[in-house]
Amino acid sequence: MERMQAKRTQRLAELKQKLKLEASQEGAWNSFTAAQQRPARPAGQARMDRAEFAKLTTPQRLEHMQARQAERSARFARRVEATRSFYATLSPAQQKTFDAETVHFGHRGGPGHPHHGQREPAKS
Repeated sequence: MERMQAKRTQRLAELKQKLKLEASQEGAWNSFTAAQQRPARPAGQARMDRAEFAKLTTPQRLEHMQARQAERSARFARRVEATRSFYATLSPAQQKTFDAETVHFGHRGGPGHPHHGQREPAKS
């Protein structure tokens, strides 16, 4: 997790450098980058382990999964809004750079890690 966070921070720093932001854009940049960070888990709220999850009834598991999905959707909505607000502050040249640099932002994968739905090449 720490390695992923460090990589995300590095990518954002590189993006900021390529965008060549003006002082008037710093506030929107800070809001954008804050929205990209994973929120810390509240103290005392540990993630439910598999054994605990298995003890739940099916309706309880479904409720738990639905609540987690709602949290993820709310976080995504905040990221979308922060990105739109930041994007609106960019010049057309900066928008072009942002578009090119962020086309794969958030995608996992790369060599050896196909995206969901992508098939591995057939081996002969």
